[in-house]
Amino acid sequence: EQQQRSTSGLCSVRDGQVSDSQGLIGNPSFPDTYYDNNQLCLWRINVPPGYSILLEFDRFDVENDSYCQYDRLTVSVSIHRPVAIFCGHLLPGPVLLLNSQNAMLHFSSDINRAGHGFAIRYRGIKGPFPPAKITEILD
Repeated sequence: EQQQRSTSGLCSVRDGQVSDSQGLIGNPSFPDTYYDNNQLCLWRINVPPGYSILLEFDRFDVENDSYCQYDRLTVSVSIHRPVAIFCGHLLPGPVLLLNSQNAMLHFSSDINRAGHGFAIRYRGIKGPFPPAKITEILD
């Protein structure tokens, strides 16, 4: 299913609403290739009431820039509320979107330079949350 095209035509992999409360989001769909230039991908994650969203990065390689101006992955809890922006080659730690049943992952790339992309496992979880396992708690 990740290999299907975006309905908007602006993303080289399947984006949009994810239907399960856990799964894998990645771009590109195969780990040994590079993502395309001029990408605009948006995934919407929903979990049941009473749950929070946990994001765990398995792989992350996006064009590096001090301010993430060129290629980036933005995590938001609503359209106008970004809570984290990622770029570069360092694997981010787990991100817990505390008391958020909805999240959006927005990936964009510019006209040149590409990385190997990313793979993120997401799931809805209920507390209590052990602080040693979560490196970023965002609410």
